[in-house]
Amino acid sequence: MSQTKKYLKLKEIKDEIGPLCAREKYNFTEAPTVDIQGTLLHTSEFIPGRKNVFIDSPSKNGMTISVEQVALNHYINVLGYTHGKHAETTTLTTLYAILFWEIIWTNSVYNVFVDTFQHAPLDLQTKDFYRNRKEIIDNRLKLFSSSSIEDICRMASDCWNSNYGYQCYGVNFELFESLEEFLSLLKCFRPQQLVNLCEYISKNYRYCRSGGPDLVIWSDETDMVKFVEVKGPGDHLSYKQMIWLDFMVKNSI
Repeated sequence: MSQTKKYLKLKEIKDEIGPLCAREKYNFTEAPTVDIQGTLLHTSEFIPGRKNVFIDSPSKNGMTISVEQVALNHYINVLGYTHGKHAETTTLTTLYAILFWEIIWTNSVYNVFVDTFQHAPLDLQTKDFYRNRKEIIDNRLKLFSSSSIEDICRMASDCWNSNYGYQCYGVNFELFESLEEFLSLLKCFRPQQLVNLCEYISKNYRYCRSGGPDLVIWSDETDMVKFVEVKGPGDHLSYKQMIWLDFMVKNSI
């Protein structure tokens, strides 16, 4: 690599990570918080660094559960949500891939598929992913902006049925019990929310692959969806988690 190319590459990296390093300059939007009570297995003492384990309700014979399961139980059993998943960023990347499958796998971009066993294009986790597909990505976003959520669900259904079981980076079809369950989540979004989410991931896939909220909960009765980051005693938000929560709040997701 020539010195000029090295310089340009280092400058690109600096421009990308510079804002991420200046935490004090980032104006985070504070996410709403909910306090949920649970019974710790070790109630006599709190040891920093030890994973929090909770005792489930007596009806479950005192089984131990994670802090995330405590929160999930609360939203479903107390607040009446009908579905919930503890899958962190995988929920978001699966949703994105189903909506952008043919764009991810397009053969219109030169030299990003060099092996039949690849499960993603070589540029997926670089800024070039969006640059190389800007026109088709922007067109897809415009299509979603002018579509109803029912139309978007039909597109997603066609993609699911055509590609179910194929390997694609960031996708877990088995996260959902069925296509119907996946669609019940998708229809809880407004089209513009999906546009904002897909644009964000398209331009920042490398930084979006982790840090997503622990839980996604939704109700197919009220068409409400909520993303929840769960923290137990002594836990703190990571910077990536703060960025994801900031995005969710600013886009009313």
